[in-house]
Amino acid sequence: MNIELIGSRIKERRLELGITLQEVAEAIDVNKSTIQRYENGKIKDIKTPIIESIASFLNVNPLWLLGKAENKTHSEEYELSTHLMNLHFKSIVKWSEDQFFTEKDTVIIREHFWDLLLRYKQIIEGFANAKHAWEHSKETYRQLYIDRLTDKEIKELFLKNELEYKLDSASDWIKAFPQWITEKEEN
Repeated sequence: MNIELIGSRIKERRLELGITLQEVAEAIDVNKSTIQRYENGKIKDIKTPIIESIASFLNVNPLWLLGKAENKTHSEEYELSTHLMNLHFKSIVKWSEDQFFTEKDTVIIREHFWDLLLRYKQIIEGFANAKHAWEHSKETYRQLYIDRLTDKEIKELFLKNELEYKLDSASDWIKAFPQWITEKEEN
């Protein structure tokens, strides 16, 4: 992690937006001096949640702060998909309140939904790891399957093999929803 780069990018964006050190500090619930030390590269271990909070407040891509992306802000497509995802999540929460469920039923449904989101997060993490592994394994896979499959089919087969357990686990979780609900209701 290049602490000096992170600090200079935080300061660059803060000044670009005309935001004070104090405003950033209040937004992420730290002292003004802490933000100043981040900007000056004096804190060597900036935690990921802090970087994400600063990036969110400064409306920049956290990967840009880290020096891992060239684009300072997210694309319109990214922003739109994030906005839609947030709307969908809020609508599910609101929907569960509007269905005349008891409070206990609402809690049970939301708990299941939360568990499902965590399983989906594991799938996404697995996908990120599989994409990385693909870069190191693609030539071996191509040699094994090139006479039978297209490059696209070879990559799909690799990703499917890498993610199969996580996908099956999520699918089983969804299928067990009725049983899970009735067990929770009995408790």
